[in-house]
Amino acid sequence: MGKKKQKKRAKSNHSQKHSHGATPSAPDAPVANRSRQNTFAGASKEADSANAPLWRRISAEPVALGLAALLLVRPWVDGVVYPFYNLYFFAAIVLMFAAWAFYRVVLQGEPFQFPAPTLLLGGFLLVAALGLSTTIQTDATYRNLLYWTGHFFVFVLAVHALRNRLAVGIVLSAFLGVAFIQSIWSLIHFQHVLPYVRWQVEQNPQLLQQHFGTTELTGELAHRLNVNRAFGSFLFPNALGAFVILGIPAATGAFVMMRRAWRAWRENAETASQHAALARELGSESERDRRKQDRRLLHALAAAAGVWVVVFSAIYILVAFIQGTDFDGSAWVQSVPLRVLAVWVLPVALALFPLVIVRKHGFRHFVIAAVTNLLPVAVALQLLTLWLTYSRGAMLGLAAAVGLVAVLLTAAHYTRWLDRLRPAAGAAALVLCIAAMGLALAGQGAQSAHAQAIPDAGGPGAAGPEGLGITATELASPATAALRITYWRTGWDMAKDNLWTGVGLGNFGAAYPNYQKLGAGDVQMAHNDYLQVLCETGIFGFLFFMGFWGYFAVAGFRRVLALQDRDKRWLLGGVYAGALAFLLHAFVDFNFYNPGLATFAFALAGSVLALGGRVKPLRISAPAAHGALAIVLLAVAGGAAAASVNLWRAESRMPAEQQIQSALSAVNYMTEQSNQTAFEPNAESWIGLQTIAALIPQPSHLQHIGDVQLPIVRGGQMQYVPFSAVNTPTREQIEQGRFRVTNPAEAREMTRQAIQGYINRLERADAIYSHDPERALMLHFFYQNLRNLANTEAERRNATLQSKQWAERAVERSPRRAMYRRYYAQALFQRGGLESGPRAMQYFDAGLEQSRRATELFPVSPDIWRFHANALEDFGRTYVEAGAEERGRALIAQAAQARERADYLAEHRTGAGMEDIPS
Repeated sequence: MGKKKQKKRAKSNHSQKHSHGATPSAPDAPVANRSRQNTFAGASKEADSANAPLWRRISAEPVALGLAALLLVRPWVDGVVYPFYNLYFFAAIVLMFAAWAFYRVVLQGEPFQFPAPTLLLGGFLLVAALGLSTTIQTDATYRNLLYWTGHFFVFVLAVHALRNRLAVGIVLSAFLGVAFIQSIWSLIHFQHVLPYVRWQVEQNPQLLQQHFGTTELTGELAHRLNVNRAFGSFLFPNALGAFVILGIPAATGAFVMMRRAWRAWRENAETASQHAALARELGSESERDRRKQDRRLLHALAAAAGVWVVVFSAIYILVAFIQGTDFDGSAWVQSVPLRVLAVWVLPVALALFPLVIVRKHGFRHFVIAAVTNLLPVAVALQLLTLWLTYSRGAMLGLAAAVGLVAVLLTAAHYTRWLDRLRPAAGAAALVLCIAAMGLALAGQGAQSAHAQAIPDAGGPGAAGPEGLGITATELASPATAALRITYWRTGWDMAKDNLWTGVGLGNFGAAYPNYQKLGAGDVQMAHNDYLQVLCETGIFGFLFFMGFWGYFAVAGFRRVLALQDRDKRWLLGGVYAGALAFLLHAFVDFNFYNPGLATFAFALAGSVLALGGRVKPLRISAPAAHGALAIVLLAVAGGAAAASVNLWRAESRMPAEQQIQSALSAVNYMTEQSNQTAFEPNAESWIGLQTIAALIPQPSHLQHIGDVQLPIVRGGQMQYVPFSAVNTPTREQIEQGRFRVTNPAEAREMTRQAIQGYINRLERADAIYSHDPERALMLHFFYQNLRNLANTEAERRNATLQSKQWAERAVERSPRRAMYRRYYAQALFQRGGLESGPRAMQYFDAGLEQSRRATELFPVSPDIWRFHANALEDFGRTYVEAGAEERGRALIAQAAQARERADYLAEHRTGAGMEDIPS
């Protein structure tokens, strides 16, 4: 009996050693299927053989290269800042997935691995897709469904296509590289770009309209501009914190692994050097050895030249960039010796490193040495970046994840209890624990938790370009924790009301005001991804989602523990700890609802499972069944791609959101100027050139209807001169230029034409994709302005009808948005103004009903209640004047009550934007 156990254990160890890079066949697989799999495994081994050149082995991993390219580009085009570009990334993911599924599974017969997490994530996606029939806003669910489909494909690609250590290494190298570069850029952005932006806004407040779509410096915006927090290429500091905590443990684990490889290399290098020296002394050096030394010299020169070019280019660009943003002459680049040292001396000094290493030991050892020395620098820079985000949630998530993994590894080392833990039971227990923690926190929050107002940061001028630092008091303040509890309590009420179907993927922000109570802050995200998933997809979507990440948490750790190679365990443990930190941070933020961040989470989760080794494939005996399953997934990919085409066609015809906001501000200005009865240009009639250019971009047209001036510096003072006086205007001059109307009649007609141009573009886009409520609202606004500029009564009537129609469509597309109801009520009032008698009263009553409905949908909004109060009072007086005194008096009494409610809410309600305080 003992011998049988020893044989069984030896067989198990043998299979573990050879599991990586091979695809084991199912126990009940037929011989033909096994043969196919063995052929495929043989091809993989051949590509992975030590004799094959590195470039050939890398080129044999196209999916890994594609995923690496995706990860390298993704954080620079943040999905929140640039939502349109999410469609391009989705298209790239679908193409990669379709190519892999068709070639590897359909043609090659490769079986599906990791059925459990794939089916769990696919189940979540299916529930979310079924939610399209019950969603409260189709547009948000439609868009988010595409993003989550892309995440699903990324995970499937990672766990299936990363078939060996080289493939996983390509993806992880890309991730570690982009995390390193992002930390460098975040520090540069924090140190130089933020002060420069503050100085620019201080010099030209019109830049607020260009970059933030507003001309008013609100308290929230002032806080965002003035408080010194790093956010790099992301919109929020907390998002950068979530990205960094993915990379810190992974880079640390990679450093430990590479350090051990470095030590082994040094020992081998010393032995090889001694043998080579002995061979030269004895005169037994072969011709092959001499040719090898000659090739090394060429490789060393090439490596040194490459390092010099890269370092010189990077430092030169950096110096030029800092010079361009140095508004006060205090940057170090103003020192000529320091510039010479940085641009010329440092690159040459660094180029000597590869020259020596490659010449003596070869290119491979230079790469090992370079990576080993760069990784601790990367860890240090990422830790500094994390600190400068002041994201307490990210810091605590990282500390908790690293501590938990360390404790579990230590416990497992001394007690083998994890060997007896079954994955299903462990996953179920973890899911229940996470669900209990999250929901208890959301539902049982402090009853008296009230958000505190944003600290008064003042305008940019109040803080100056240097900004405001985060104090220890702010870091220790429980204000954001209290505010988040209000989000979670509101979300819990939403979840209970929509337990079975949810409100629809992506609709938390649309439904939140319906449940918001006095004291809860305004927010679009729950700042707890697990609670938000429950609110949006109901209990079934929540269970699938938690089951997927519960499986990853348990199976990922078991794979870390099962690795016999200690060095690889450090790497895998680091990647796993980073993913776990990301999951913990998602309890207090919205990581999964940032498409860029979520892409990394699913890619790294798949890499952890793939790096840990293969598992038994899906228990389907016939190879054709795997092909059929692949065809089903290809059909899903094709359907998702087709669904994204119309959205892309519509979005590509749309002006940018900030451009539309600037155009609407320009329209308001032009309307005000051209409708003046006694027109006279004055010092207060200027508007920013960049804002007016969003409506009328041609300078020649602007010069025809007004004055266009650009700033120049003379005698140390900034002066404005006519546009024609500057031969070649710079971008900075255009941004700081100004305009005012001098020919109101021509300005009026040109504005009408520009408005019609926007309307045509928006209506063409809406004909392609007719679910976007924001587009309908924009059309309502443009028709409103066209109504104000109408030359005839017929034009005015037509614009009023169109304005009412588009406001009504906005309500139909998002019926639970109070803001849309308010604008629809206003459009109904204007429509009633075109009629008289009882017919007019019908429209007025319909408008009052929409206004009342808006107060129900957003019961704690002072603005909504104040609008309702004004409407009640206006039409109460109208009824009194029309002879319906009883009806009129009742409306006036309701108006007084509504105004009292508005004043009460304005006095006691918490302001918005608290999520920007360190969290």
